[in-house]
Amino acid sequence: MAKSAALCADVDAAKEAARTAVADRQELERQLDAVRSELEEARRNAGQALAAAQSYAAEKARAAEAAQAQAEALRADAAAADAATRKVAEERVELEAQLASALSRLEAEQQTCASALDRANAAEDAHVAAKAQLDGATTELEKLRTRIAIANAAALQADAEREVLTGQLMTTSTDLQQARSDLEAARASADEARSVAAARMMGLRTQLDAAEEVARAANAERQELTRQLAAARSALEESERKEGQALAAALNNEAEALTAREFEASSRQQLQAQIEALRAAAAERDRQAAATVAAAEKRLSNECSALAELQRLCDRQRAFHEQSLHAAWARLRSLGLLERFGKERVFNTPLSEQGIVGFGIGLASAGHTAVAEIQFADYIYPAFDQLVNEAAKYRYRSGGHFHCGGLTVRAPYGAVGHGGHYHSQSPEAFFTHVPGLKVVMPSSPAEAKGLLLASIREPDPVVFFEPKMMYRTAVEDVPEGDYVLPLGVARLVSEGSDVTLVGWGQQVLVLQQAAAQLADKDGVSCEVIDLRTLMPWDVEAVCASVSKTGRLVVSHEAPVTGGFGAEVAATVSARCFTRLEAPPVRVCGADTPFPLVFEPLYLPGVERVVEAVRHVVHF
Repeated sequence: MAKSAALCADVDAAKEAARTAVADRQELERQLDAVRSELEEARRNAGQALAAAQSYAAEKARAAEAAQAQAEALRADAAAADAATRKVAEERVELEAQLASALSRLEAEQQTCASALDRANAAEDAHVAAKAQLDGATTELEKLRTRIAIANAAALQADAEREVLTGQLMTTSTDLQQARSDLEAARASADEARSVAAARMMGLRTQLDAAEEVARAANAERQELTRQLAAARSALEESERKEGQALAAALNNEAEALTAREFEASSRQQLQAQIEALRAAAAERDRQAAATVAAAEKRLSNECSALAELQRLCDRQRAFHEQSLHAAWARLRSLGLLERFGKERVFNTPLSEQGIVGFGIGLASAGHTAVAEIQFADYIYPAFDQLVNEAAKYRYRSGGHFHCGGLTVRAPYGAVGHGGHYHSQSPEAFFTHVPGLKVVMPSSPAEAKGLLLASIREPDPVVFFEPKMMYRTAVEDVPEGDYVLPLGVARLVSEGSDVTLVGWGQQVLVLQQAAAQLADKDGVSCEVIDLRTLMPWDVEAVCASVSKTGRLVVSHEAPVTGGFGAEVAATVSARCFTRLEAPPVRVCGADTPFPLVFEPLYLPGVERVVEAVRHVVHF
């Protein structure tokens, strides 16, 4: 009985040892699960670090500071990976120690079970059960060894990933060095470009000196022409004098043929008065001829002044004109541009408006200054697609990388007295609907020169409408040399307090005449504003004037429906509504094709403007 009790005790002790082994195995599994979780976390960290490194490699060319910041982040992630690897190694050592301890305990348990089997051969079943438990524990130990091997492989993988990250970090540092080298090279290129620009400036100064020499020669030629003109005038005076003498002699002969009774003092005085009248008429004809020649020379000088000045200052400017062959060459030769600057910079074009504007867009996009002329604004419609869909959108559709801001398209517009429906139209409103284009319409020769030079230098393409009537009616002094008038800034022509009159181009002269007539006959004080630029137009100047006067009359030659005057009236109505004394009024062309015979009835003349002003004043 005592031996049986001892055997039972031994069996119980063996069972307790097996339960302890099972508990230890569960604890080891829990620890291994923790190790796996930490290894997965390490892999995620390593993956995130690798993704950050790849993102950094993709963004390295954008900014050196961002690349450096990402490099620091990569270094931090690499350090974290190193720390995780060290932690895994430490845990591996700890697990190996725990495994050794478990093996020691298992060996002790094996010895205990062996001694129990030696002491209790009768308890064979218990011994077999204990052996089975030991076999199970051995299997778990093998699994533990396998998991430890997997953990070791994961640690090696982490080491490999750390090496990859280190290599990427080194590559990033190399790229940063390359970026710094590129920056230094760019600075060197900029210095070289400055040197080239300085050399180019010296060349331009040389060309400027040559151009001034050409100008001096032209002045000498002009003086010679003036001398010849004076000689022609002298010849004309001599001819008129001889004709007067011959007429006087004829009259004297006729008088001598009369009888003494018929040749009285009154008749003699009458004949003398006729002779003086003939002489005065001859002198007046001579004066008018001289004034006509001077006016022609003045208009000729005004017309070419702006183009010649810019051609002189910029050797990349090209001016090309749409004319019939003989008319174009005669026109260019009369202006003197062709002889001064040559056929490479001033030349004729075929009668193809789309080709003219397309050629100008190509020149401007290549860095040249292109000044294209459409013979009449009525002919600009074939070039509408080039202007609206190409020139206006060139900068926008390329994201600002390309532009054709050096393009200026000149076109004479408006009535001329006998143009009819193909030579008198005013198409400015079409182009004010196009973002990317600027629309300019001068009202005098001086304004034309200043605004044309400003348009040519404008960084956006410009459509420059010139009033044809001004070619034949406007004579004034134009500033010499290089001067510009700002685009988008209206001109206050005359101040007033009762009504604001707004116009552009040739219509400004009509408004001035109407304002003078109203002041004389009605005592109405009109403030006249010349918009100069329709896109962009000077909203602030117009609204400030209307806020002062309380009344607005807008006038233009184009048809009333859809004309730009509607935009002015709508803007003033919205911004000055509480200050208006009367609704804004438009005085414009009719909604018909431009007539030939009935042109005076079609145009918004002085009388129509006067009636509109009287209407708003007495509203």
